[in-house]
Order: sequence, then C-alpha cells, then structure tokens
Amino acid sequence: MPARAASNTDNYLSSALLQGMAGSAGSVRRAPAADIEALVVRSVREHLKPVAPIDDRSLIDTHVARVEVQPEQLVIHFARAEDARPSEG
Repeated sequence: MPARAASNTDNYLSSALLQGMAGSAGSVRRAPAADIEALVVRSVREHLKPVAPIDDRSLIDTHVARVEVQPEQLVIHFARAEDARPSEG
C-alpha cells in the first residue's frame, strides 16, 4: 500500500509522489485512508471467510502482501500460503 500521509485527514499517497517524482505518479495520487482500509478489510474477509475470530490488523498482516490503488479498483495481492501461516511459539 502506498505510504500513509500524516495530516488532519489521513490519506495514502502515491509512492512516486513521496519519492519526489510527481511526473511518474499515476492518476490516483491521494486516496482517503479510512475508505481504503475499510474496503480492503471487507474484501479480504469476504474472500477468505475466516472461521476463527481474527482482528482486522492480524488479518491484513497475515494474509495481504500488497494493495494497489488504481483509478477504478483496488488490487489486493495475497501473501503466499506458506507465508500466511501464523508463527508458533
């Protein structure tokens, strides 16, 4: 997911903008963090249908490798199955 900006209204910013390459930034330069996070959590829960209770943060940390914000959609890249197993100990 692009880096989250610290401001009064949290947004995710294009990684190109954060690296000072505004000309390389795509058409989605800034997106409301709360909206994106809610959509990602809802989509992951609907896709995985977890049986055991799991909090949102753990769900995302365990199962999501990356999220791409595109003009008309979010693309969620899931972690590989062997990477998604909770650590024992």
